[in-house]
Amino acid sequence: MISKSEFSPEVWTFFVSHFRPGRIGFVGLDDMVGMAIREAQRRLTLDGTPSRWSHVFLMGEKRVDGELYIFESDLEPDLERPQFRNGAQESRLKKWCVEAVEHAAVIDVLEEDSLRNDLVAGALDFVYGAHVAYPIAQLVGTWWQIIAARLWRANPFEDATALYCSSFVRHCLRKVGVDPVSEGIHLSNTAPEHLWQTSRATTCHAWRRREGARRD
Repeated sequence: MISKSEFSPEVWTFFVSHFRPGRIGFVGLDDMVGMAIREAQRRLTLDGTPSRWSHVFLMGEKRVDGELYIFESDLEPDLERPQFRNGAQESRLKKWCVEAVEHAAVIDVLEEDSLRNDLVAGALDFVYGAHVAYPIAQLVGTWWQIIAARLWRANPFEDATALYCSSFVRHCLRKVGVDPVSEGIHLSNTAPEHLWQTSRATTCHAWRRREGARRD
């Protein structure tokens, strides 16, 4: 979920520089929704501060239109039509290259190119064939499981037809035999911070907005 914000050339340059199919992209927004999601992960961070991350996605491919595409699960209002884009979807990378992004990162948990091809193919099939919704209730359920220290137990609002961003990314990776998160974390409780703390990362690049650089 992203609020209206101006395009950020700096974020765009960062992601384009490190774009590769199958990598995981992270963003941490400083709008109201983004800060709420980051704050909810405070108990998961190593230093007890709010997480830097409010959304994650999988990097896809460059298409014939010249755009870089990503795979994600999101709830986004469509301003051109009176409806929402809800759930697993393919989006242009530039969607997340906005001034509201305070932190951005890219990590790689894949070592074989064949897995990248399988991951992109699987994500495409999942996005256009599974009709998976974005579960707002599961965000609340994950927050509760974090507080109760019961992340191993299924989310109380678990729905087989719904995945939010980080559980969607983990689900796609598991389909190609790679699980970047501990087995002690139930899929339905996977938070962006869990993916960030993975021990499987072979590549990691991070970016932070310069103090006072945001244009309102």
